[in-house]
Amino acid sequence: MSKKLFTIKNVLLAFGLAFMTSCSDGETCADCHLVVVNSDQSETELMELGEYCEDALHNLEDEGYSYQDTIFVDSEGNTLQNPVAPGDAVQVHCGEEHDHDDH
Repeated sequence: MSKKLFTIKNVLLAFGLAFMTSCSDGETCADCHLVVVNSDQSETELMELGEYCEDALHNLEDEGYSYQDTIFVDSEGNTLQNPVAPGDAVQVHCGEEHDHDDH
């Protein structure tokens, strides 16, 4: 095997190893959003809350999400028939959990 080919393989191996370990912290994470249940039992997504991991994810699911302002539009920008005020019943839904080491 030539020295050049050996060097190229080592460089590729190093990049592959760096990529595989770059986000292998093993945290359990999920994307979450805030929803309101309508009178017909359908749900309207109010806003994306983003990705939460580990303790923050569990705290959000257990304690809920606190917002300070009345929400007038849903996550797609459509005007809500009934605005949602602070203190109104809302739910936090978090998507399927995933591990950060699957990147």
